[in-house]
Amino acid sequence: MVYCTILGGNGYNTIAMHPNSSDYYNRKKVYSNLGFKETIFEDEFEQDIVRGWVISDNAVMNKIEEVYSEALERDESQFIFAVTIQNHQPYSAGTYSKEEQVDILALGIDNVLKEQLVDFRQVLIIRQKHYVNW
Repeated sequence: MVYCTILGGNGYNTIAMHPNSSDYYNRKKVYSNLGFKETIFEDEFEQDIVRGWVISDNAVMNKIEEVYSEALERDESQFIFAVTIQNHQPYSAGTYSKEEQVDILALGIDNVLKEQLVDFRQVLIIRQKHYVNW
């Protein structure tokens, strides 16, 4: 038995969030089959908060806060399962401004791989800041 099924049976509203398409991997049907009563996909997130090619983790955090606040107003218990994808590959140079980037010492690798590592490292730094602020 899945957590959302157990919690849903005990009065919780169960929500699955994914900041990408509901069609990919047939997510909408999969989440429903897992027992989630509600789903939130890419078109319901703030579209102006994007990192690289994806909706940012910050936009996901904002949506969680919005859904949770609305539930508190209704005195409703929530189980929210949220997937984030900001740190999903591909990692490419230019996703972040030079001011945001943190250089790394990488001996023995080519510049393309180094730029990808710099981008990945920046994803981790930004993600940490979001969680601390949240």
